Amino acid sequence: MLSLELSNSFGLCSDAPCPQNCTCRGDSVDCSGLELTVPPLDLPVRTVSLNLGHNKLASFSPEAFANLPNLREL
Repeated sequence: MLSLELSNSFGLCSDAPCPQNCTCRGDSVDCSGLELTVPPLDLPVRTVSLNLGHNKLASFSPEAFANLPNLREL
């Protein structure tokens, strides 16, 4: 337990916290309506569902989500 707490404290955990201004519930991340022009870079690895609706995203590369192996819904 202590080692897990230490790894989280020092940023060694592979799972990021919820991106600023987004809402995270379990494995779903909602970043809708934030006027984003690029997808957030600090998405949790556990993300399965990502809502980027009602933003100002013109285009993005599939590589933007390469670190999200569980992503199934965008």
